[in-house]
Amino acid sequence: MDFNITTALVGLGILVVCLIPILWLHYTSNQANKKLQTQFKEAATQAGVNISQSDTWNKIYSIGIDETSKKLFYTKLNGHGLETTQIDLRNMKSCTIAKEMDGPNLEKIHLAIQLKNAPQQKLEFYDSDILPSVSEEYILAEKWVRSIEKVK
Repeated sequence: MDFNITTALVGLGILVVCLIPILWLHYTSNQANKKLQTQFKEAATQAGVNISQSDTWNKIYSIGIDETSKKLFYTKLNGHGLETTQIDLRNMKSCTIAKEMDGPNLEKIHLAIQLKNAPQQKLEFYDSDILPSVSEEYILAEKWVRSIEKVK
């Protein structure tokens, strides 16, 4: 076989054209998560929570824990801004993962935190009305159940 430079350049050009949108989506997603992480940390600081461990995902959700004061801080970005929830883990009875199903379809994933003297709090990790498909949300929820139980 003879090496044809024109064919190689055309192939390389097609490869570059296919990769540019993928790389752009990855870059913009990372930038959006970084911006949300900054907003999350600012909101936590304003609430007097010193975040020692945190996660941000899907450009919507953030969760963090203050291991010293045993407080969990959660935010969800909605149409009205950043919705925040703060939970004192010293008042926690249990923490589990709750899934809501519609037949065979997964609708929602929540952390369900049962408090000793208050109603159960649900922290959303996935909602099929917002996101088209579930990816790492369940694994992330499992990680946070372990982290919360460790701090409790």
